[in-house]
Amino acid sequence: VKKGRVHMPDVHDLYEYEARRVIRVYGGWEGQVQVSNERSLRVERTRVIRQSPEANAPLEPGARVQIVVSEGAPLMPDLAGLTPEAARVSLTRSGWRQAPVETQMLSLTPGLVSAQEPSPQTVLAENSRVSFAVGFPIEMPNVVDTDIQAAQTALFRAGYTGRFQIL
Repeated sequence: VKKGRVHMPDVHDLYEYEARRVIRVYGGWEGQVQVSNERSLRVERTRVIRQSPEANAPLEPGARVQIVVSEGAPLMPDLAGLTPEAARVSLTRSGWRQAPVETQMLSLTPGLVSAQEPSPQTVLAENSRVSFAVGFPIEMPNVVDTDIQAAQTALFRAGYTGRFQIL
């Protein structure tokens, strides 16, 4: 550890463990290093995004030394079953800063998110498109005592797609 005047070393873009060691060994700092975390699209997980004081600034005894470490890129949260407002809040909390594209689709859960893109836990890359679909009510047509072709046509017109099972 250095004696005499101590200066803050440049730890920007170092891994957290490296930054702590450099501050202690090369900077001569014997105090605590406060670490906070922040999501970053550009900085790899566990690397230093910012530091305070800045590089080469004198470190006075008792001064606060802080580094901000990247948590990595935000991950797409699971939005299924949320209201549109809650989905937007969830995206913001995950670190996403752009407005999502909201669409509508037929759903048995009207007013709630029933589909999303990308899927949950996908890394949200910078400038990627985020969208979710909010369900609106489906009116079930009465197909009782109707032939199969007419029943399928009625169901398709009501918005049902996919396969049908005849019971």
